[in-house]
Amino acid sequence: MGEQKLTDLAKELDQEKQNSQQLRSELSLKADLVAEVEQKLKATLSSRTELANDIEKSKNEVAGLQDQLLNLKAQKASSDTQLATGSDEIP
Repeated sequence: MGEQKLTDLAKELDQEKQNSQQLRSELSLKADLVAEVEQKLKATLSSRTELANDIEKSKNEVAGLQDQLLNLKAQKASSDTQLATGSDEIP
């Protein structure tokens, strides 16, 4: 009877070793997945920052172009006024 108990305990120990190994394998796999997700997150955040910088640059360019357009419109209005005034003075 003592021998049977030792055999059972040995089987349980082997099962625990197998379970432990399986858990280590799963942990390793999950650690690899976490590392992969972290890399993707880092790349995404970098792209997001770059995109935000591009948007800010574009906003500044648009604002500059809008200022140029306003200046051109003002110059055109001034030229139109001078032409209208000048054409009134022609006999």
